[in-house]
Amino acid sequence: MIDVKANKNRALSFVQIKDTVILATGSFGLSFMLSVYALTIPRLLIENHVPSALINIFVFSELLFFALFSPFFSYLFDITRTAIGRRTPYLIMFGITSAFLVTFIQKNPDGSLMSVLSVILLFNFSLFLYSISFFGLALDKTTYQMKFLLPFHLIFSGFLGVILSYFYMMNSENIELGIETPVSGFIFLLSALAVSFFIIEDKKYKTKLSKTERREYNFKLKNLFNLSGFEKSDLIKLIILGIVYSHEIFIAELLSSTSFRKIVFGQLLFVTAVGLSYCLCIFSKKISEFSEKSRSVLLIVLSLLYFLYSFSSVSTILFLQFLVGLLWGLIIPKVIGFIIPSRSERILFYKESFEESSNKPKENNLRLALFEFIILSILGFITSIIGSRNVNLIYSLVALCLFILSLSKKLSVSKGSENI
Repeated sequence: MIDVKANKNRALSFVQIKDTVILATGSFGLSFMLSVYALTIPRLLIENHVPSALINIFVFSELLFFALFSPFFSYLFDITRTAIGRRTPYLIMFGITSAFLVTFIQKNPDGSLMSVLSVILLFNFSLFLYSISFFGLALDKTTYQMKFLLPFHLIFSGFLGVILSYFYMMNSENIELGIETPVSGFIFLLSALAVSFFIIEDKKYKTKLSKTERREYNFKLKNLFNLSGFEKSDLIKLIILGIVYSHEIFIAELLSSTSFRKIVFGQLLFVTAVGLSYCLCIFSKKISEFSEKSRSVLLIVLSLLYFLYSFSSVSTILFLQFLVGLLWGLIIPKVIGFIIPSRSERILFYKESFEESSNKPKENNLRLALFEFIILSILGFITSIIGSRNVNLIYSLVALCLFILSLSKKLSVSKGSENI
């Protein structure tokens, strides 16, 4: 009798399966839209001769919003109680707003620079608020039975959304017609509305909180600049994530004189290669051990490949994209952990940034997001100075810096073991 009861408790109910499918749909729509945004908007800005520094600051402003405002809005959303739940009102509000704004950016390319950048800023802020609501809802629905199943479906459907968005964008030789982001906005809107209307929140999230039940808001902004726990491994992680996050802009700037289709194909090759290499590291112990032992050599080869972009034709650059992706797939797993470089990695970023017990943001992750934004801004400023044609040289130098940091880290570890 006990075994039968235990098996019933472990079995997934229809509601849990339904919620998993709908949340996976939400993840698909979000990643699809973000991938289109990450390739089309920088291309539009580059075509309008916007400096790389401004492109990086505005396109990646979501990281800044996440670092500065997550504690307040996660607290606000946590104490919200309405007849339809605590997450649902924000999912509807910011899902519709994000879909409208991402469509409006591309539909208004001839507007003034300040108006276009302002819309991008508003979109990122709305997207940040939608993401907090969406991943907060996912955490609410993560029961013991779904602890591993739900995150897997979110990541897989997100990655599928990224790949399909690339195939969709390859139909466009240029982006003058402005059909890419409206379509992605519509797909995202449908997924956001599906999550909002078909996932029913628990009754306890519809009952008004008493004053004694409310936790206090005690986050201090100065905590973000506390570097006492900041280590060299964190810096390595930030630099790698900087390259991962900005690779769409890198290829868009490098191939700015070519057709949009080739830029999309180049990014598709990069993401596919990273995913392939990453999976090989997971399922093959030998490859995983090789990547760990040979990281320094891989970083040197990576630096050389980035350097070769300057002397290559478009077809050779596309081949280099695949090789660079393979190397990053070998380097990334042991440095960052389980992460597939594409817009689907946001799912892990948001999920891992909140304490499951209270939906409270982890200060260290907020700090990393703030410094990540600073690193991306610095990359943009350097690109503005040396020119977009030489952007590959920055990435080559970054790979060399990673090699030096990894080497110094190994030396410090070996010295420490000798002292012991």
